Amino acid sequence: MKWVIWGLLFVNFSLLGFFQASGFIKQQEPDTGTEAVKPVENAIKVLSNEELTAMPKRAPEPPVVAPSVSVLTCYEWGSFAAADAVRAQTALKKLGLSAITQSQEKSSPEKTRYWVYIPAQKTLSLAQAKLDELKTLGVAEALIIQDPKWRNAISLGMFKDEKLANDFLEKLRGMGVKSAVKAKRRQGSKETNLIINDVSPEQAQKLTELKPHFSRGELSTIDCK
Repeated sequence: MKWVIWGLLFVNFSLLGFFQASGFIKQQEPDTGTEAVKPVENAIKVLSNEELTAMPKRAPEPPVVAPSVSVLTCYEWGSFAAADAVRAQTALKKLGLSAITQSQEKSSPEKTRYWVYIPAQKTLSLAQAKLDELKTLGVAEALIIQDPKWRNAISLGMFKDEKLANDFLEKLRGMGVKSAVKAKRRQGSKETNLIINDVSPEQAQKLTELKPHFSRGELSTIDCK
């Protein structure tokens, strides 16, 4: 029995030696999954200071500048009498600005007056000729009116008491002024505020410089609508 076992072992070892000798079975090496990297000659080179200085330099990129946003402001300027309001609007146009007008009637504590005047002439030249005639007759105080409602009329006086107005009329007639008349007027004044929208910082500076040229009128910022 022992001889049979020893015989089988001999046969197995003989076959194993045969297969290894013929290259049928190869030694297996563990697969690391990576290939061997061959060293590269001159892969890293240390540069001298002269070589570093000679290397081309990359130009710095210009800084990104955010677009400037112009902040617009709105103003209220007033109150003005009629003549000053027109003058202020003309000045604003020169700055490239326009204004919305807001007018209000300002009443006087003593509302009724008696006005002595010469009715409106057809043209300014006729009114001027009439004014020269009045001066020749001795009327020193007379004024040509340019208000749209009374344009080219000639104002001779305003009186609180009607009797004073009548006495003045009699005096004028005695001087040869026959065309003078009397009228009752409600005394009051119209004032105007200017609303100025969309004012740039540059225009605001010029607007501030413009204000001292007007004796009346406060300039203040308001909410834009």
